[in-house]
Amino acid sequence: CYGALLRSEFRPGATVVVNAATGLVGSAGVLLVLAMGAGRVVAVGRKEKALAEIAAVDPRVVPVRISGGDDDAALIATAAGGADIVLDAVGDIMDPCPTMNAIKALGPYGNALLVGGCMGDLTLNYKWIMDNQLVVLGTSWYPRGGSAEMLRMIGSGALDLTVLRAREFSLDQAQEAVEWAEK
Repeated sequence: CYGALLRSEFRPGATVVVNAATGLVGSAGVLLVLAMGAGRVVAVGRKEKALAEIAAVDPRVVPVRISGGDDDAALIATAAGGADIVLDAVGDIMDPCPTMNAIKALGPYGNALLVGGCMGDLTLNYKWIMDNQLVVLGTSWYPRGGSAEMLRMIGSGALDLTVLRAREFSLDQAQEAVEWAEK
């Protein structure tokens, strides 16, 4: 996430949609954009309990629970009000609809940052992208100095990791660990 945010037009006060915010990459994205000064974070996901936990982290987080239905795009767009950035962190899926629904929430001059694992083809309207001067950017990591920058954010308290739930499991408890992580 961090590399994509660095390469985007992210500015403090930005409205950011984090698609798949209840997953590992998405929840990290929520914490990162908050630390970088986002004005509003629209956290999109399917897991109601996880969305509530993410929303409790900061009042700037607006949870949007999607169902996979036709109204998902409208729900996201309404909450975003013309997002500056969409950080798409969907897992390894073939269906591009969740990604497309999030991208449709972009406002003029917005950036769609693809950091997830959607393996389906995205159908984007050329004229819509051109008229709105949008950027679609795919990236998987961050530049060489990125880890040091994130450590400085953690050290300063801007990136608060105390909100994360952690638990240790032995190797014999691998199945239990997977089940716990899926909650």
